[in-house]
Amino acid sequence: MSTIMTYGDYSFTPVPLMEINVTNQKTQDGSTLGILFNVTLNGTLTPLPAGTAGYVNVDTLQDELVDALSNDGRRLYITCGGSEMLNVYPRINSIIFSQSSDNWVQSSPYRIELEFDSNTSDVPQYIQQATEDWVLEPVLERPYFTSKLSNVSNQYNGQYYALDASPYVFKMTHSVSAVGKSHYSGAGATGTLDRAGWQEARDYVINRLGTDNTFLASSGVINLTVADFQYYNHIRNQTVNELDGSFNVTESWLILNPSGTGVIGNVLEDFTTEVRKNTDSNITTVSIRGNIEGLASNYYGVTTGDFSITQSKYDAAQSGWLIVQQRLLPRAQIVAQDVTTRLLNSGVLTNSVSHNPTNGIISYNYDFNDRPNNCIPGALSENISIVDNNPTDIFASLMVLGRAAGPILQDINTVTAPVRNVNIECVMPIPTGCTVSNLLTNKPTTQVNAILCTFEADLSGNYNQVFLQNDSENWNPKTGQYSRQVTWLYNDCSGAFNTSFC
Repeated sequence: MSTIMTYGDYSFTPVPLMEINVTNQKTQDGSTLGILFNVTLNGTLTPLPAGTAGYVNVDTLQDELVDALSNDGRRLYITCGGSEMLNVYPRINSIIFSQSSDNWVQSSPYRIELEFDSNTSDVPQYIQQATEDWVLEPVLERPYFTSKLSNVSNQYNGQYYALDASPYVFKMTHSVSAVGKSHYSGAGATGTLDRAGWQEARDYVINRLGTDNTFLASSGVINLTVADFQYYNHIRNQTVNELDGSFNVTESWLILNPSGTGVIGNVLEDFTTEVRKNTDSNITTVSIRGNIEGLASNYYGVTTGDFSITQSKYDAAQSGWLIVQQRLLPRAQIVAQDVTTRLLNSGVLTNSVSHNPTNGIISYNYDFNDRPNNCIPGALSENISIVDNNPTDIFASLMVLGRAAGPILQDINTVTAPVRNVNIECVMPIPTGCTVSNLLTNKPTTQVNAILCTFEADLSGNYNQVFLQNDSENWNPKTGQYSRQVTWLYNDCSGAFNTSFC
């Protein structure tokens, strides 16, 4: 029976001996990556018997063999007695011409090494090397904390918070890399490149990307309850090396429980509180400043155009800020309780908020103090001062010419009338519009009159005669500043004021 062996359009004459070595390619844990067939062809080139011996003729045969095997993916076709033995499209690894006893005059031994892969579907094909790593670690700069806001002895803004908490935060990193092999197919002598090695590696890597709750739970080590945690800030980095057929992706997540008790949501917050008190005033001031960093939720999908951000870092930060605003006063009250027994005023003393949409960060700086609550409803700030001019003696001072002891003072047995000055200043919300009605909308005359009425009633209840001596009012609708000065003069119809301090 005759044997025929061809590679593309090249026919091996005489037909070389063939050796096949099957390698089961595996990862370090024993998982099968593929089955590789290494084929060695051992043969001899000779111009005899049809041709003429000579180095030049042998060299020509060598050149023809090298030229025929210079490209991968031609068909290696072997038949024996008309029956097909092998029909593959291999990769050529090497061609070695060995020494001959006739010094390449009549013959040239050669060895050809080539390889091709199994085409079975039960193992990954065309992958020669792969690695996969998972790393789960706590984010130490974001430690867990919990604060019992229920220690605050009052509720604020109609809400009562029992717990303020920052969740456990973990970082998970997942790295997958593979080295693929180019492969060929065809229906004739000349095969075609089906896929490059890096493309095969890419498919292998992509199929292994994404979260894996088994590694998140980290049973026996960290022992997390998987259902409590969500993945955020998903980042993927890919590296492609076309020449060595490698493809690598490293992806990472920040992981936390956004719905835990007292947790704000999918944000990271860092804040500091400071209490200030000095001897110049009996007012306690608490400053609270912090940063809210939103965590993004995104989706990579499986094909071009699938990528989307379902919630940006900035949107998450804004949602978190709505909650944090309600907790600022209770947080401040907790630290204020160490130095004052009074509740902090629910009105903010000063505040500033900055937004960084690019990095998804909102920063805040708020000041509260324990000043008394405002007497004027709706006032942003107010100041009430009371000045009492008490009765003083009225006497005559008579100058006597030449009297070394000075003037003669004569008591005329009467005193000045007492006077009370009340000054009220406040800042109101700025009205909108330029009509008279709009400009007077927030003018607090009615509210201030109610306060002045209490002062008038106090005087009228204690004295027979009360007279309004001065009443002036000033309102600036563009700044919301309002002031009112009122003066009463009062007295009794009988009795006497004692002007002595003893």
